[in-house]
Amino acid sequence: MSFLDWLFASFSVDDFPTIPSIENAKSKINEIAIIMVPFVSKEKIGKLSEEDKETLDLYRKSFNAATQTLINYYDSACSKYVDGKVDKVRFKKSYKNEIRKLIENKDLKEYFDPLTSSYKPILNVYAEWEKLE
Repeated sequence: MSFLDWLFASFSVDDFPTIPSIENAKSKINEIAIIMVPFVSKEKIGKLSEEDKETLDLYRKSFNAATQTLINYYDSACSKYVDGKVDKVRFKKSYKNEIRKLIENKDLKEYFDPLTSSYKPILNVYAEWEKLE
């Protein structure tokens, strides 16, 4: 089986937009985080100028927007899973650890409150998978 045959057999058409989108969103978050490091370091030791405070604030907003974009892609992928539009076995193998890390990440807790979250598909998939084990 050629690589292209394997690739097309491994992912449904619906998967193609999701996988690159998730990876691109992760890359964007990493890029912003790297840029923020020197500003956050200065902030921790109290040596952040007013101009740098403004810059860091903008980077934090960009970081939060990129994080929400990433979560939105996972939410879309989980919606496809719930609706039966993807191979459920393959989806679980591909996303189980990532979704667990997403939900259990303390820094992202505000996004996944069971009562107020708008990311119900992610929460439902997580609950389904964790109940089985």
